[in-house]
Amino acid sequence: MASGVSIAGLGAGTARRGHSWVLLERGHRLEHPRLGLLDTKENILANKLSALVDRQEPRDLADIFWLCCRDGLDLGAALDNAAGKAAGIFPPLVARALAEGLRLGLPNVAWQEPPDETEFRGGIQALINTLVGP
Repeated sequence: MASGVSIAGLGAGTARRGHSWVLLERGHRLEHPRLGLLDTKENILANKLSALVDRQEPRDLADIFWLCCRDGLDLGAALDNAAGKAAGIFPPLVARALAEGLRLGLPNVAWQEPPDETEFRGGIQALINTLVGP
C-alpha cells in the first residue's frame, strides 16, 4: 500500500491503497458509484506475491500470511494469477522470498490481531511447503 499501512487483519470493508480503494471481501470486483472499481482479496494476494519477490517489504509478508493463513486464500491460485501479470513469478522464487521473510521473523507492522511467533513461523513454513514440498 502506498500509505505504508498493511491490510493485515483489517477484515471486511475497504482500505485505501495509493489512490485506489480495495474491497477486502472475497468475490468479484465491485463497481462502486463514487470510488470506482474495487479489488478482491484474491487479486490483492497475487499482487502481494509479486511485491514480495520484488521488494521484500515486511508488510507484504504480513499480508500474505494474513490472506493465506488467516483468511484461507489459495496460494497456488494466487501464484497462477501473479505469474499471469508479471514475468519471473514462479514457485521456487516465491518460496525463497517467503523463506527470507521467515528468517527475519514476525514482521513489525501494524497488525490488528498479531499472530504469535509460532503461528507466524508455522504458517509461512506451510506456505513454503505448498510451493516446494517439505
